[in-house]
Amino acid sequence: GFSAEKLLSDMNLEGDVPSLNITDFNGYTLTVNGNAQYSGIMNGNLVVTGKFSTRRCSIESGAKVTAGEIEAIGNSSSPQRIIDIRGTIESKGNLTVQDYSEFNIYDTGYVLVHGDYLGQGYRNKTDLEGTLEVKGDVNQPYNDFPAERLLLSGSQPQNISGSLTGIEAINKQITATNGFSAEKLLSDMNLEGDVP
Repeated sequence: GFSAEKLLSDMNLEGDVPSLNITDFNGYTLTVNGNAQYSGIMNGNLVVTGKFSTRRCSIESGAKVTAGEIEAIGNSSSPQRIIDIRGTIESKGNLTVQDYSEFNIYDTGYVLVHGDYLGQGYRNKTDLEGTLEVKGDVNQPYNDFPAERLLLSGSQPQNISGSLTGIEAINKQITATNGFSAEKLLSDMNLEGDVP
């Protein structure tokens, strides 16, 4: 693992980092050329070329995490897992929120997923006004969508399923093969094919 009180310059780490914690990024960027598991408060810029995973973390306003894939880890036998997003997260691949993970995107929070979003976790806050932008498919089986706004912006057909909040669709090729439920529409939306 790797832990530091403060970064004094941009830094690169080679290989997987199973335990990562930086108290103060001090305006610098840490790049991990591999996978990394982070816990704690994120107040800077982190780039992970592989999978970024976390059990408990707060991405503060102005902070940014960019990763090949992102996973919020949950476990029924472990203490509560909370991931609060006030900054920016970008997943070049998929974003998975496992069972027993609390995943919250606040008003300044923005999450961009170039792949698919699978939200099996839950939210525990009511003031979640952030944006989740997804370019792949969206599957939210529970009624606990982590943001106020879901932006569907893929260039290929996207399938959505589950109970969603406010939806804005830039993509006009949306299907809902497992049913469709939304609190409100934020733009005109066309669903292609049958909706069970």
